[in-house]
Formats: sequence, structure tokens, C-alpha cells
Amino acid sequence: MKKLFIASILALSTSAFAAPYAGIQGGLVYNGLNASNNTYSVVSFKDNSNQIAGRLFAGYEFNKYFAVEAGYLLSTNATIHTDVFGEGYGKFKVKEQIADVVGKGKFYMGDNFYVYGKAGVAYINVKEMLNDEKTKNINIVYGAGIGYDVSDNVSLDLSWSRYNGKGTGASHLVNGDWKPRLDFYGLGVTYKFS
Repeated sequence: MKKLFIASILALSTSAFAAPYAGIQGGLVYNGLNASNNTYSVVSFKDNSNQIAGRLFAGYEFNKYFAVEAGYLLSTNATIHTDVFGEGYGKFKVKEQIADVVGKGKFYMGDNFYVYGKAGVAYINVKEMLNDEKTKNINIVYGAGIGYDVSDNVSLDLSWSRYNGKGTGASHLVNGDWKPRLDFYGLGVTYKFS
């Protein structure tokens, strides 16, 4: 049984499609901060929920249908405005950094177009810069996309990824118990080393 398992892995990794790859994605991330969902009666929040983000990734494509990938996502700062006792808005910034590992399943529709789904785990690090507080958690990530092989080595894709969490209001961030629900919409380019 063990020999059969090893032989199967070797067969997968020696297929015509097997190769390491790397790439970059850029786009927008919605950070799940809901200004209307807070726990304070004397504090109101206004949030900037859309941020520019980039993701670097590298992986290994075992065959035409399956790959394993690791990535790192970094967003621009989100600005949170607070109004205490109606005295006007102050503001502080929030920054997210995410590392993820996912499995990807691909299905080709013809020779060049394909769709894919992915799922895995992510380590999410959020820094609130007013009080220099950090929130860290491990959560699931999943997503889907469409792609096009420009050549044997280069492909383009358009994707959506959900880094799952509570997605609760800005007040939870101040309390240190916010687990972000991030939606990343990205356009990417991938280079396969073969």
C-alpha cells in the first residue's frame, strides 16, 4: 500500500503539467468593518472599507487539475473615524497582513480557458495603529476564479478570495476581539517554471 501511494505521488509530479510556479495579484480588499455594528452608545464609527491590496504567491502544480499554493497578502491602511459624544471625528488606521496555504482544483473549458476553486488556512495579522494593538488569528480561506493560459508558461486570472472571520464592527477592533472577514478581488499573472 505504501509503495502504491509513493508511486501515485511520483506519477502526479512527473506529468506533463507538473511544475513550480509563482505570481502576483493586485486588486481591492473589502475589510468587513461595519460602522453601524458597534457596542458603544456614545461612540459612532465611519469606516473606509475598501483597500488596495497585493498578493505574492508560489506553488506547485502536480498535474492539470491540482496544485498547492502559499501566498502573502498586504493591504493599504484602512482609516477608521470615531465620533465621541458628538465632539467630532478623530481617526486611526488599521493594517492587515495575511499568509495563506491553499489547495487549488482546476477545470479546463477548452484548450486555454479554465475555472478554479481553492480552500485552505490563513494566518491573519491585524494592527490597530492608534493604541498599537494587534489581533492575530488562524482561520479558513476559500475562493474561486477564472483564468486564461496566454502561453505554456504564462497565465492571467481574475479571482475572489474570502478570508473568513466574524466581520464585526469597528468597536470590536478597539476591544481587540475583531476577527476580520476579508474579501479580496484580484487580477493576477502567473509564471510556470517548466
